[in-house]
Amino acid sequence: MAEVLVATKLAVAVLSEAVQRIDDLLIREAASFSSVREDVESLRNELTRIKCFLEDAEHKAGTRQARPQLGC
Repeated sequence: MAEVLVATKLAVAVLSEAVQRIDDLLIREAASFSSVREDVESLRNELTRIKCFLEDAEHKAGTRQARPQLGC
């Protein structure tokens, strides 16, 4: 009976430590994903500005028939 109680306490301690480590990893991963999302959004905005600049330059140079999109 005492061996079962000791084994149970040991198992609970091991599982508690594992759950805590997994929790810590998940929190770090979530923060990392948030940072990546912000970076991707910033990159998308910068590429849109470059695209608009190039479309405007093409229009001014007369090499493009249509006017640049209104979103630029």
